Amino acid sequence: SNSKQILIEAHLVLNYFFVENLIEKRAPYRVEHLALVQEYKDKGVLKLAGAFNPPDAGLLIFSGSNKQIVEEFVQKDPYFTNKLVTKYEIKDWNVVNFKN
Repeated sequence: SNSKQILIEAHLVLNYFFVENLIEKRAPYRVEHLALVQEYKDKGVLKLAGAFNPPDAGLLIFSGSNKQIVEEFVQKDPYFTNKLVTKYEIKDWNVVNFKN
């Protein structure tokens, strides 16, 4: 038969809203921020991360549905602790995949 099974995979989206002039302001914290991103990628929980162009906001995509992991990331992130992030949102995101 031609029917495909639809799989819903739970993800979490972290939306960062940045201060103006992020590029200059992030310089002292960028190495530490990127190391944190790498740590969470190595753990297998962070899938994608990046700023928009222009960088008024950023998007980070985590696998799973444990918001505590994402909240922990935010609290450790030097961009947040040094007030480069003016606001953030954590949202459940259901990703549709098709299995033959």
